[in-house]
Amino acid sequence: MAERAINKLTAVAAKDILCRNDPHFRKLTASQKQRLVVAFAKGGTVVYGQAFDLIHCDPLLDLDDDSAIEEAHREIRLYEVKSSNRTLKPGFADYFFSLSTAELLVAQSLGDNYRFAFVNIHSGECMDLSLREVFGRARAIYPIWSIKF
Repeated sequence: MAERAINKLTAVAAKDILCRNDPHFRKLTASQKQRLVVAFAKGGTVVYGQAFDLIHCDPLLDLDDDSAIEEAHREIRLYEVKSSNRTLKPGFADYFFSLSTAELLVAQSLGDNYRFAFVNIHSGECMDLSLREVFGRARAIYPIWSIKF
């Protein structure tokens, strides 16, 4: 199986683990994600739809109701999921991952309402960090631009 397909399956499995372990984690349909992005924009915050994978909110929040999302958007945390299916050291020591500019910008704008969920689907270990905590743990940062044609 191609590496890209394996990575996609790993990402899906990681999101499933988080949603199974905590009902506050929610997957969004494309239209729900658009509603959420619009609610944040109306509240004065730019959120890029590609900058997050899951949200963490009241499990009863109706994600198909624009007014409900607009009312609750300040309590909604956005999560970018970083996943691995490799054997890793505990605490994700020596784990190398990428961080997009969109993720960085949204994390800076939302503060603690934007989080990173690190999930090792091999061991089941999960770690939840803010951008500040990610940078606090970073032993090295390698700036890079990835370009796709």
